[in-house]
Amino acid sequence: MFLPADLAIRVIGDGDELKEANNMVAYVNREEENGELRRQIKAQFLHPGLWIVSAVVIFVVGVALDAPPLAVAIAVFAIVFVVANRRFRRFWNDVKALYETDVESAVEASRFFLIATHRGRVVATIGVQDAPGMPQVARTCKLHGLVVHPATRRMGIASAVVKEAAKRARLCGFRRIAASFNKSQYGAVQLFSSLDGFHCVDDKDVYLRCFPLKFIRLHYEMILNVD
Repeated sequence: MFLPADLAIRVIGDGDELKEANNMVAYVNREEENGELRRQIKAQFLHPGLWIVSAVVIFVVGVALDAPPLAVAIAVFAIVFVVANRRFRRFWNDVKALYETDVESAVEASRFFLIATHRGRVVATIGVQDAPGMPQVARTCKLHGLVVHPATRRMGIASAVVKEAAKRARLCGFRRIAASFNKSQYGAVQLFSSLDGFHCVDDKDVYLRCFPLKFIRLHYEMILNVD
């Protein structure tokens, strides 16, 4: 893993730079949303509970009505899958909001918002904002909007922007920095597990549950050394 020599990390500007960052983030968010959608559909329709319930209903209905097994099986599977699909859609309508990021809104909510450029293009973003609900005495801030373009991943860019954000947060007087993301975001899990100073403080936060589906948020924190 070699960090690009021309990588530059700075506070985002206005105009074209803001528009380019917004387009990049929107593209990555769509890709992540589609990936999460595929994972959740697979988790639902491969869950053994769905097939066990279907088999029990087929047996009970078939015996009670003395109906042809094939016809009963088709009818039961159709009903079960329609119900499962409706439950999934309700679940997904709440989850997908996590992937709808607007850079302009993120910039306004941030103490500072950084971009990383490589070969003249915006390839990564990250913001730091006051952590809501945290005791003011703790001086806690929260990372958000961490996005790296797929074409420039595995080059150390994510680590570089997180470290730069943590350095600037320390200079702003924050004593703790936090980050939250989804357990299925394997890249983020690997990143924060490997960064010195970050540790997982909560790995059981079920953001949303609709059996057999569940959406888990991970929370990482790092203590900042303030001189």
